[in-house]
Amino acid sequence: ESNLPFNIIFTGYNDWREFCGLPKLETQDDLHTVIANNNVTKKIMELYHNPSNIDVWLGGLVEDFLPGARTGPLFACIIGKQMKALRDGDRFWWENDNIFTEDQKHELKKHSLSRVICDNTGISEVPTDAFQLGKFPQDFKHCDNIPGMDLGVWKEVYQEEEICGTPKTVENGDFVYCSEFGKSTVTYLCKYGFQLQGEEQLTCTSKGWNFEAPVCIDINECENEINPPCSSSAKCINTKGSYKCLSTDPYKLTEDRKTCI
Repeated sequence: ESNLPFNIIFTGYNDWREFCGLPKLETQDDLHTVIANNNVTKKIMELYHNPSNIDVWLGGLVEDFLPGARTGPLFACIIGKQMKALRDGDRFWWENDNIFTEDQKHELKKHSLSRVICDNTGISEVPTDAFQLGKFPQDFKHCDNIPGMDLGVWKEVYQEEEICGTPKTVENGDFVYCSEFGKSTVTYLCKYGFQLQGEEQLTCTSKGWNFEAPVCIDINECENEINPPCSSSAKCINTKGSYKCLSTDPYKLTEDRKTCI
């Protein structure tokens, strides 16, 4: 059973070449079109007898490199497809919509490994593209000439913050403040033993927060008649955020502090 799309099962070198849209190799002469070394193709045919029997790893390794690359056409295809799938499957990929603004994307495109080297080492002369092999000094540039990002485009200034101000704190509770794409919201929550009275979530509008901040009120656990917190032989006393059980004469409280005997 295969995990690949359409239940395709790849068994060898030629199957993967077909997957990549590359010509199928059936003879030793066909192998010569991707492997220039005659001794290699001869040895492969002696071992495998037919190119279709070649293992994909061996076949990919012995292919002649593409111009300016360190792999042959098969591995270039497989690596490329894998990287594209990883990119397209990443919902946080920086080029996707609603991840960065257009100005931020413009600045990100300026950034490079060469700039990282300049910013974090004592090296002052680097190639424009650190991934390309170059000769010194003609292919190198001073770090002053290597572009970098303007982080100013990440500064978040929302008009709503001036209108609504900092959310109000609540006693015996807390809040989570979120400001994204120009919309500010605050969500309130209460500590254990307290319950929220009022709106849980507020939104900043042109007139200010759309609701008053809620309050956290103490829960009277002793009023729970369905599941009373104390035994019937004990008296329930409500406390701030909790409760306690007290025994009544002529009873005394057991070690669990909930039952009178």
